[in-house]
Formats: sequence, C-alpha cells, structure tokens
Amino acid sequence: AQGDGPAALTAYRAGLAIRETLARRDPANTQWQRDLSVSHERIGDVLRAQGDGPAALDAYRAGLAIAETLARRDPANTQWQHDLSVSHTKIGDVLVAQGDGPAALKAYRKSLTIAETLARRDSGNAQWQVDLAVSYGMLGTTSALPVAERRAFLLRGREIQQRLKAAGRLVPAQDQIATFNAELAKLPAAD
Repeated sequence: AQGDGPAALTAYRAGLAIRETLARRDPANTQWQRDLSVSHERIGDVLRAQGDGPAALDAYRAGLAIAETLARRDPANTQWQHDLSVSHTKIGDVLVAQGDGPAALKAYRKSLTIAETLARRDSGNAQWQVDLAVSYGMLGTTSALPVAERRAFLLRGREIQQRLKAAGRLVPAQDQIATFNAELAKLPAAD
C-alpha cells in the first residue's frame, strides 16, 4: 500500500517460506494449507502490480491448486469455495492483461459457477451477492463474448448492486453501479 513492491514481495516470500514449512510438517492442517494458498495469492498480487504477469500467473496457479484441494475436501465450506472463486478471477484478470481472452473467459466462468452456488446457498449474504455481481461484471467486460451476452451479464450485475444498495446492504467500497453503467454505455447497440 505504501508503494514499496519489492519490500512487500520480500516479506510475502518470507511468509510463504514459513507457511511451506508448517504445511509440510502437518499436511492435514487445513488452516495452514489455506494460509499457504493466501501467501501465493499475495505474492501474485505484488507481481501483477509490478507488471510481471507470467510470474503472477504462476503464483496464482500455485494458490489455486491448494484452494482446489481444500474445496474438494469440504465442498460445504463456503470460505474455501470463495477462495477458489477469487483464485479463478485473479487468474482471469492476468490472462486478460496478457491478451488471452479465451483462457480468461474459462477462468471467469469457473469463478461465476462458484459465485452463483454461494449466492444461492445463502441469498441473504450480502458478500456472496456482491461477489456474484463482480463475476457478472468480469464476464460483461470480456471481449471474447458476444455483445448481447456481455450486456446481459452487466445488467444482472448492476441489478444485484442496485438491489443491495436500495436495501442499505452495499457499503460504499463495494458500490460499482457507476462502473456497470459506464461499461454498459461502452457496448455497441447490437452484435
């Protein structure tokens, strides 16, 4: 946050080394496994911010592999499912930046499937609804899709955001209604 990416990367890598040691000592400890996945994700975030997409993608994929294992181990654990969804989104973001729209689309669709499941599982959970809107937004801005499909995703995401805002359940940092409106305005009238 202070703009010192190299120092952040050093700190995150030191944390990763500690977490790897702990996870090797007790591979059945799911909290240590999750912490290891989060370390990879944070390293990916720094590398992405530094413009190193390939290394960020490697870090995100390492975290994804752990998240997938945890999610398979306990499909009812919503935190692990959420982590898995976030991993797919971050991978999709890097793939978009690298110009690989089809692979990004695949990652975003995986994230959406999880987000839809979580939102259905607990429709009163505002965070799951926000995550679903974000997934719709990511797909709505993916140029690999036809305009009509992109528009439909953006409209769904905006509707969720508007509903949450009207109910007083959308905090300002989550409010992306203006972004949805701007993305909808960019779309041509038809395919």
